[in-house]
Amino acid sequence: NKLNEIIIGFCGRLDMHTKGLDVLFNAFKLYQDKNINAKLWLIGSGQDEIVLKALSTTLNLNQNVIFFGGKYGREKFELLSKCSYFIHPSRNEGLPSAVLEAASIGLPLLVSEATNTSNYVQKYNAGKLQRISGSDVPNGNKNKEPSNSNFRKCQKNGRCRI
Repeated sequence: NKLNEIIIGFCGRLDMHTKGLDVLFNAFKLYQDKNINAKLWLIGSGQDEIVLKALSTTLNLNQNVIFFGGKYGREKFELLSKCSYFIHPSRNEGLPSAVLEAASIGLPLLVSEATNTSNYVQKYNAGKLQRISGSDVPNGNKNKEPSNSNFRKCQKNGRCRI
């Protein structure tokens, strides 16, 4: 059912270790097992695209992980605007423009400390900080958002602060 679909978006270089995509795929597997309508959209290309596609197959996520390749400008923003959440689990980062772009269109953010945006995300209630160790993954909350008012607040706060 497309109406109840939860789309978690990532936009950036497909570098499994640096961008934390190994942790993202394993966390998404746990989440998707409890939320069958969940999809993970990957916007970008990079050195680990083939490895990530293989990991998607290994984790039996082929129907729920969509690789869009590199997208830019209007096409990228059109895809991002269809996401329910934006996730950026980097282990090492400067200042990721993708996080700023997602916030600018009001997507609730789930970021790691290494994005150098987590203080702002927390301070302005624009999403959540997620540590990226194997034991610290989302628990598969069945609801599309923790509460409707919290979700709307994160959307508004992200947009207002960028």
